[in-house]
Amino acid sequence: MTPANTSRSTHLRRVGHCVRRSLDNAGAWRFTQLMRSTQRNTAGSRDGVPLSVIGRASALLGCFATLGPTVTLAELVRHTGLPKTTVHRLARELVAERFLDVAPGGYRLGLRLFELGELVPRHRTLREAAIPFMEDLRAATRQRVHLAVLDGVDVVYVEILGTGGMPLASRTGGRLPAHATGVGKAMLAFAPAAVVRARVDAGLTRHTPRTIITPGALATELHAIRAEGLAFDREESHVGVSCVAAPVFGAVVAGGERVGDGGASTVGVSTVGASTMGVDPVGAGTLSGGQAMRGTVVVGAISVTGPTNRIDPERLGPAVRTAALALTRRLGGKLPMEPR
Repeated sequence: MTPANTSRSTHLRRVGHCVRRSLDNAGAWRFTQLMRSTQRNTAGSRDGVPLSVIGRASALLGCFATLGPTVTLAELVRHTGLPKTTVHRLARELVAERFLDVAPGGYRLGLRLFELGELVPRHRTLREAAIPFMEDLRAATRQRVHLAVLDGVDVVYVEILGTGGMPLASRTGGRLPAHATGVGKAMLAFAPAAVVRARVDAGLTRHTPRTIITPGALATELHAIRAEGLAFDREESHVGVSCVAAPVFGAVVAGGERVGDGGASTVGVSTVGASTMGVDPVGAGTLSGGQAMRGTVVVGAISVTGPTNRIDPERLGPAVRTAALALTRRLGGKLPMEPR
């Protein structure tokens, strides 16, 4: 090989080495950027602002639970903490997928959310089983009737019948802290101690001058509810509004097999639903005397609600308890104090 060719070959090898190193460096840089991007997308949130696309869309949709049926772009920006351009882009995409609709003055939830919500098994089956008993209770009392479940430490209303003679703030899909409502206390009384502790740890916020705000007072109230089988909201969530509530129980289903009597398997009450609500699927805790509540879990609560001067616990209590017991039977459950 001539000196010229040797020089040229050496030069090419050097160029090739530089190119490969550049490509390696570029690949390393791209990998680093990808990892940083992944970390940004999976880190959850920064200063309360969600970082992932799903988290941001969830935060945007969650605004409607707080702000009402129609929300402006400015309100979405303010409550999510996201940049305006990001909110506008997400809203546009959610509209295209029918999760949101454009409304005068802003946005509202789209029908696709309703369509999907109707497919949620636990709520749908509980609601379908409860409606006949709720209709009878409404006809007998002429008051507003609520069906609610626990979601974490809050109450979510899954069905409401009647008006109760006055406008009330509760609505289907609405949420309130469990300690401030009759239905919430009815479920907390028969939930595991860990659920009650979680509610206390989340804060016993005051909604009216009569709201229970101390752990000791809540413990005393729950003990009384376990003894009587009824819970009362004495203007604790809304001034001028009271209610009488009773818990509803369903049978535990383990490994696809129903445990206990009745028809829980036909209406879809299962340990999956129980655990979603923060209820121990094995036994739902213990009674105050230490008696294990095995084979049944609290899956919801029914209440009669109305103006305080129309809510007579002595008169309405037996009707509410009877409706809750009938629904419990329909779900294949038993009252925790019943013999097995």
